[in-house]
Amino acid sequence: MYFSSEPKVPGTNSKLLSDTEKMPCCSWSLPARLACPDAVYGAGMICSGCYATKGRYRGTAVKSAQMRRFKWTVGLVRTKEGRQEWADTMIAAIQWATRKKEPIFRVHDSGDLFSVQYVQAWLMVCRALPEITFWFPTRAYDHGQKHLNAVKTALILTLAALPNVTMRPSALGIGDLAPEVAGMAAGTTVAEVGYNCPASNQGGKCLTCRTCFHAKTTPVTYHLIQERGRPRKAVRTLTVLAA
Repeated sequence: MYFSSEPKVPGTNSKLLSDTEKMPCCSWSLPARLACPDAVYGAGMICSGCYATKGRYRGTAVKSAQMRRFKWTVGLVRTKEGRQEWADTMIAAIQWATRKKEPIFRVHDSGDLFSVQYVQAWLMVCRALPEITFWFPTRAYDHGQKHLNAVKTALILTLAALPNVTMRPSALGIGDLAPEVAGMAAGTTVAEVGYNCPASNQGGKCLTCRTCFHAKTTPVTYHLIQERGRPRKAVRTLTVLAA
C-alpha cells in the first residue's frame, strides 16, 4: 500500500493521523475515555482532568475523526485478516507522514492500548518500521486497582521490548511519582512544581526536546496548568506504583 496524499480513514474524509501543535511529528488519536479502559478517575486523578477532553479536542471535527478511527480500528482488529489490513494501512500512513520528517511517531495523543487484538496490530506496525521511533504513553499496567489481562500484559511488554518503542507508564494521580514498571521505559507524571518537560516554557511545544521519544531511562514530569475558574484538585503527594 502507498499513499500519495494525506491518508484518510478508509471510507471517510477524516484524517487518519493527527497533527498536534505541540509535537514535531504526526500522531494517532482515539476518543479519550472510550478508548482508555485502564483509566482511573476520582479526586486528584490525572484522568479526571484529561487534556484530551479539553480545548481543541472538544471540536466537532476532532471528535468525529477520533470516533471514525476508533470504529474502523475496532471493526478490523477482531480478525487476523483485519489486523493485517489495519497494520498495512497504518504502516503506509506512517511512512507517508515521516517521508520528509524526523522518524518519530507518537501513539495515542488520546486513547490507550484498549484490547489484546489492538496490541497485536501495533506489534505488526512497529516491527515493520524499525527505522521509526514510537512513543507509547499508557496506563495498561498493574497499578493495583484492577485485574490484569495476562495475555494483553504479555503482549504490551513484548511491544515495549522492541528497540524502536518507548513505552512509558503514566502516573495515576497529580503529584505522584513517575511509575517504574519492569519491562517498560521510565514513566511520566504531572505536577505543579519540579517538572522537567520544557514545553510550558516554550509556548506549549516540544521544539528540539525529544526526551519522551529517546531517553528511555529518564522519568518525565509534565507541568500541571490549572484552568481558570476551575477549583484546584486534591493532590496525592506520594504513591509508589508497582513494577
